[in-house]
Amino acid sequence: MSSPQRVDRTLELLDAAEHPTLRLGTDLTWVGLQAGLNNTPAAPALSGGEMWRHHPPVHALADMQVTMLADALADTDPATVEETGGLVLEESFGEVSDGDIAAAVTRLTEFFRAAADRGDAVIIAFV
Repeated sequence: MSSPQRVDRTLELLDAAEHPTLRLGTDLTWVGLQAGLNNTPAAPALSGGEMWRHHPPVHALADMQVTMLADALADTDPATVEETGGLVLEESFGEVSDGDIAAAVTRLTEFFRAAADRGDAVIIAFV
């Protein structure tokens, strides 16, 4: 089985089974979240790890990486990410975040901590 076929099959199995999933929208909150986490140790939680496929992007994080990112996210202040990401939204799009970015950081932190506690790897898929 070729690498692209393995990725497709893995994603099919994930879709068919009940696995812990965190779905973050691709709206402006995502842009603010990405901007707010940029240049922090927690940035790879959004698009780090081994690239499995380029379009649409699919990345894989090993269990050790998940643990490291859970720790990095735990040390990340959601209010700081909200402030930084909110500035990007306002300057680039004229939009104001009403706490959505901070809430997304909290959800991301909880997801990674639970995955780390279980010893899980994480697949990041942009679909």
